[in-house]
Amino acid sequence: MKEFEFEQKNLMLKAFSEKVFSLGNDPLIQKNVEDLKHLLEEKEQENTLRIAVCGQYSAGKSSLIQALTQNSEIRIGQDVTTDSIQFYHWNGIEIADTPGIYAGRLEHDALSLDFIRKADLLIYMITIQGFTREIGVNFKKLIQEKYIEKTMLLMNKRNQEPAENEQNWRRDTSDFVEDQVLSKLYFSIIDVEDYINGVRENIPELVAESHFDEFVQNLNLFIKEKGLIGKIIARINILDNFLSDSEEAFSNAPTVEIFYERKLQAISSAISKCERAVKNACLRVVQKIQELKYHLIGLVTNETLEKFRQEIDGIEIKLEELLDDKQLPDDIKMILTDTKDVLEEVDQDINLYENQSQKKSSQIREIAVSNPVDLSAFRSGAQELSHLLGGVTKEGVVQVAHWFGHSFKPWGATKLTKFINGLGPWLAGVGVAIDIISWAADKKHQVEMENVRIELRDTFTQIEQEVKEQFESMEISENSVLGQLKHIQKNLQEQKRKHEDESMRKKELVSHLHDLQKELASLKMTLCS
Repeated sequence: MKEFEFEQKNLMLKAFSEKVFSLGNDPLIQKNVEDLKHLLEEKEQENTLRIAVCGQYSAGKSSLIQALTQNSEIRIGQDVTTDSIQFYHWNGIEIADTPGIYAGRLEHDALSLDFIRKADLLIYMITIQGFTREIGVNFKKLIQEKYIEKTMLLMNKRNQEPAENEQNWRRDTSDFVEDQVLSKLYFSIIDVEDYINGVRENIPELVAESHFDEFVQNLNLFIKEKGLIGKIIARINILDNFLSDSEEAFSNAPTVEIFYERKLQAISSAISKCERAVKNACLRVVQKIQELKYHLIGLVTNETLEKFRQEIDGIEIKLEELLDDKQLPDDIKMILTDTKDVLEEVDQDINLYENQSQKKSSQIREIAVSNPVDLSAFRSGAQELSHLLGGVTKEGVVQVAHWFGHSFKPWGATKLTKFINGLGPWLAGVGVAIDIISWAADKKHQVEMENVRIELRDTFTQIEQEVKEQFESMEISENSVLGQLKHIQKNLQEQKRKHEDESMRKKELVSHLHDLQKELASLKMTLCS
């Protein structure tokens, strides 16, 4: 490629890059776009051609670089000798020695694959045994689909088998690499070890049999033809990986709607059950007060008036006993315990889902969608319920009312006291009246007893109404257990709405990324032709 042609293609690539950079206006991907821009700027400023020597484990990559650079300090051997990217200079070119890939070391794969993407040119090495099935499949997926325009294929250790088998080596290679693809590759078959030994021991025949000089000639032609286009391709590779990884990341971004629904369903159920428990407690208490009311009214007769006098003396204590409904705190505690168990079960499922999502995200090299699952909104519910549960007592409704965020004084104490005090003179005269006349014949006293019954009924009816109002106050208090549950519910609903809005934005972003990928694929054909 001529310099002028390179500049023209470079301008076309820069124009496309600006379209990709415009994605940074969306906060969802802003940080990733900034990293991409920085990476491309670094690549643009590189003055030296970078060639990555890569390929399968123990193919002789370090030995090849030692032979090229005549650097005897480069460590070579049958075991893993390279666990990081090492740089060496050769004829004004920077050659990178990369760890072997697909040898079961994921950290090595990550390092090598990242540098392969950024390198201007690649020398991909295999041994005379050819592609193993795994290496062949990965070569096809990696090199053939992404980096074929900047790759040279090098087969090493040729002298481990008879030279007449060379056609078989090429045929075996074609089992994994299509002929039309293989024809595009600069392809050499050498023996690096023989070349090193031949040079060191001054054995020209060994050097010749290594075919190393032919490889160097082939490499120079490869650099001359592909050097400038390699710089274009390297940036295309960076952009392509960014777009494809971004699309995959945001397409597979975890969706937590089901977890929100499960939490909201549990909280909504708890709210309904607590409201029902409070209403049932109210009914129980009011029913007991009504039973007491009718019992006392029934005692206001000639025959039982003395018993009425005895029971009315302790009526306030009796009312407190009736209001001491211990079933309510037990019911509430059971509801909260069951709800807390459900929330914790959902939390466990969320943790499992989050771990799976993070593991999947870690396989996408360039793009990390931060906070795939925001657990704070979920865990807060279980934590708040734990706090509420700690406040549950078994002291009855009067005490538990404070826990419900309301000071519970569920009867007209003043009116009741006034009523009892008003009975004093009348009750004091009852004994005298019994001694003097028959109550049955005393119409005046019968009227007085009827008035007592009416006033007693009215007083207790007011007490019943005030009890109902107190229970209603327990339900609507913001600081009550119901208020706390509704607060948790509101937070979850807000988080769910935010997540749904973000999910919609991600779908739109994925569509845009997909369109840019198609445009880049078309541009790549133009630039690499």
